[in-house]
Amino acid sequence: MLFVPPPVLASAANVAVTYTGHAESATQTASYSFTSQPIGAAAPDRYVIFCVMARGVFSGGVNSATLNGNSCTKVATHDAAFGHVQIWITNAPVTSGTTATIVISSSSGDLSACGIDIYSVRGLLSTTPTDTDDNETDNTTLNLSVAEGGFVIACSSQASGATCTVTGAAEVSDRQIRSGNLNGASAYGTTYGATAAVKFDWTSSSNVRAVAASFR
Repeated sequence: MLFVPPPVLASAANVAVTYTGHAESATQTASYSFTSQPIGAAAPDRYVIFCVMARGVFSGGVNSATLNGNSCTKVATHDAAFGHVQIWITNAPVTSGTTATIVISSSSGDLSACGIDIYSVRGLLSTTPTDTDDNETDNTTLNLSVAEGGFVIACSSQASGATCTVTGAAEVSDRQIRSGNLNGASAYGTTYGATAAVKFDWTSSSNVRAVAASFR
């Protein structure tokens, strides 16, 4: 079997991570098209990372995502019935534009709701995560190895009306995606030693899912 190594980017002195916004839909469907989403300032080395939080009655979850029609790679996931949380990254730099259309699709059946959180990243050394972790228990630590100069992106979902407190990373969103059905939260951090410990603590522990990835 031919081994194809993951893409490795040119060396960079610093990494810059910017949270650019979120979108959500409470429509039941198998595909969501989030148009005109902010992706930050254009740059030759800009990649876009986005978290997906969705709910379906099946365990298959979201299995396809594109940005402006270009395929993206799922780098971390926790999929279970009634909750799917995933982290995706563009396969190539998004060198132009300040907005984009992000399409999220499931081939397993309709999702009842879906939300995304979007990050613009510059200075990546590799699109392959340094480490990932996931769980489906409320207020449980996501433990990650972090390379020097690296960063962490994490997200969590919860299946009824609740709010969330994040420790170990800066919370950037905590909102209702569909009333009584799906809530989502996201966080990121850029100041770590060799490890990171991130927790999502929801006011209700119903069907909590969480996932995190570190990059450099």
